[in-house]
Formats: sequence, structure tokens, C-alpha cells
Amino acid sequence: MRINLFALLLPGVVLSVLAQTPNPAPPPLLKDPRAIFDAAAPYYDFTDPALKPWHLKAAYQLYDENGNPSKKGVFEYWWESTKTQLANFDKYRISWSRQGAKYIGWYLENGEYAYESVGEPLNLFEYKLQPLLLAPLPVFFYGHLRDVQAVVADASVGTKSGLCINLVPNPFHEAAPKLPPKVALPIYCFDENGRALLSSYSPYDHLLTRFDGIVQTQGKYFSSQISIFDGEHKLLTAKVQSIDTIGASDPAFVPDTAATRTRVGVAGEGYPQMFNLSREFAATRLLRKVAPIYPAEAELKQIQGTVVLGITIGTDGRTHYIRVLSSPDANLADAAFRAVSQWEYKPYVVGGRKEPVDTVVNFVFKLPEL
Repeated sequence: MRINLFALLLPGVVLSVLAQTPNPAPPPLLKDPRAIFDAAAPYYDFTDPALKPWHLKAAYQLYDENGNPSKKGVFEYWWESTKTQLANFDKYRISWSRQGAKYIGWYLENGEYAYESVGEPLNLFEYKLQPLLLAPLPVFFYGHLRDVQAVVADASVGTKSGLCINLVPNPFHEAAPKLPPKVALPIYCFDENGRALLSSYSPYDHLLTRFDGIVQTQGKYFSSQISIFDGEHKLLTAKVQSIDTIGASDPAFVPDTAATRTRVGVAGEGYPQMFNLSREFAATRLLRKVAPIYPAEAELKQIQGTVVLGITIGTDGRTHYIRVLSSPDANLADAAFRAVSQWEYKPYVVGGRKEPVDTVVNFVFKLPEL
């Protein structure tokens, strides 16, 4: 039934449930953790230049602190590869739209970015729809870097699969971070063939994600349904409504004339490294600061501690690409994320030219002493 539903939604695109692919050649069973990541990575590489331009649309549901459905929204993504021998970048448009908030972003050539933001800021959980749908595996495995290794983990993140894997620092690599004992590590769980991702757990923001309804299009795996949890507390659910191919000249790739233009940096060979500012120096350039609101649920549970965020400050002075580096609680991470997304800085200038920079922001949540 799911195949028929997607076939109706996706004219012209072959989209099939993996288990029902006609006469599939069974992949070899993998047991080595690193081999599982390396084998799965190509199926989740949505920046493959061989892909035809495509568009994804998903409906999502947010939940309140009591686990009841609250606001609904729509997430959309348009993508086209523009990689050549002289340039290494993709062109895409991304958008969230729900009651009280709307955000649209266009990633253009040479690190230029255009965006429109209306209403309240997005929360952390809806913001994570982009990486969870489009980059659910750790990106450093695509480059086969040596500063981490994979080991078999206990299947304890909400999946029946036994192919659960921890990422840990590689003790034989000089760049590997030294972690204290018993520190929490990311966990990824795969199906029995070690190809399709079924669930993941991020210790940085304490979020468990379950990937259901695995489908295939253009040789890549998509999860048609995603659920994000904080423990047993449901935070967001999303359901993919359509994935279809589009033309390279689709008007969606053209920013609106009212969009704000900025540069947020370019990753890839042939481009300069991003500038990194110390937390202390970046703080002296802050023009607008919004304090986070202590989440009622965290306060009720007497949860406190420090949230550490990595941010990119664009040439417009606004914060972009906000990453949770560590947090004692998912709700505290969300509160810090919403606050810093509204901050503004004095743009960083090098040689008379504004440049994007990376920095770190700490938020200390402390309960009042009785």
C-alpha cells in the first residue's frame, strides 16, 4: 500500500520500499563496524553529482511539554549539483513554514547565501529535520578520516536491530580527542544487512531519532517517517509527502528580491579555511543579545548546566549553521538554540572585506538557590 501511495505522489520517479525491490541481489552481511559505515555512506550521500535535481516535501508535527500535538509545519528542500572540476558546491533551497514562523534559505555559488525569516525563530527540533533527512550519517565517514573509529554497541536506542555502532576516538590517531571515561557517545543502528539506518542517538543534545518507512529513489535511501524523542517524550514527527525530480532551471532556486544576502563560507577543496574567533573576542562584537528562557520542564526536573553551541557568523552579522556541541538536556539545548538564532554581531572584516567566521557560545543555566 505504501508503494502505491508514493507512486501516486511521485509521478515519473521510481520510489520503492527496500524490502519489495524486485529480485534484489542480497548484499553481503557485514559485521565490522567501520565496514558497515563505509557500505551505508553511499546510500545516504545526497550530494552525489550523479543525482538529478530533486525536491522533497514533508509535513511535520511538533509536540508540547506534555507530549500533546501542538503546531504543524511543512519542510521543503530543492537540490541541484553544480560540481565541476573548478568548483565544488551544491545549489539548494530550504524552507520551513508553520503557524507563527517561516524561514526560507537559498545556498548559492561561492558561499553566498540568501534568506528570509518571518515570525518567531525555529526551534531546535524542526531545524534538525534538514540533517536528519538529508545527512543522517556522520559526514566525516564520507572522507574516511582517521580520528574516529567504530565499535559495536548495545542495541539500546529503540530498535530491534543488533547492528548498533558507537563512534569513539581512535587512540592511534594523534588528532583524536581524549575523552573522560564513561562519556556518552553517538550511536547508530542499522538493519540486518547493515545498509539502512533505523535509529540514532546524539549525546550532544540527548535526542533519539527513529527512521521508519525506508524508501529508495535514485539509488539513495530516504526515511519516509522520522520521529524525534527526548527519552520517551516525543518532540517531533515528520512524514515525507513527495520526492520528485525537477529541472535545473527550476524557479525555486532563484532567491526572492526581498531576501537578505550574506556569505557563510564554503567547504571544499580550493577554498580558504574559515576564520575562527575565540569565544571571548566574539563576545566583544555582539550587537544584539537575546537571553534564553529557562524551559519549564527542565526547571521542574531541576536540570541545570552549560549548553555549548557552535555558530557561524555570516557577513550580515547574523548567526547561521548553529550546532549543539554539548548540553545536559534537550530542552536546555533548544532554549539556547532559539536565543542565539536571534543574536547579531558586528561583521568580521579582513583586509577591508567582510568574512564569515566560526565561534563558540556558552549558555549557563542555573536554578535559583532556595
